[in-house]
Amino acid sequence: MKIDKNRIVAKGEWKYGGITPCLIVVQQEDTWPGSGDFEDPPEITEDRKVACFSVWYENPSSKGNFNAGGGYFLSLEEAIEEITNKTEL
Repeated sequence: MKIDKNRIVAKGEWKYGGITPCLIVVQQEDTWPGSGDFEDPPEITEDRKVACFSVWYENPSSKGNFNAGGGYFLSLEEAIEEITNKTEL
């Protein structure tokens, strides 16, 4: 995932394995990705245009590469709460 520095609204650090420092970024988005699953109803399958936030974790062995997504959230507060509950910032 290529992070758009102009869309970053929050960032922090976590320690992979309790040792290796890695960045976490929260990025403002305008599309909530759909599931892509044909068995889901259309409102879940298709991408939706909606203001939201995505969370991305930096790869501990490849600095600057954000390849692990932490989900999409409707508010910045929800995104930060989710990060705080799962990691030590």
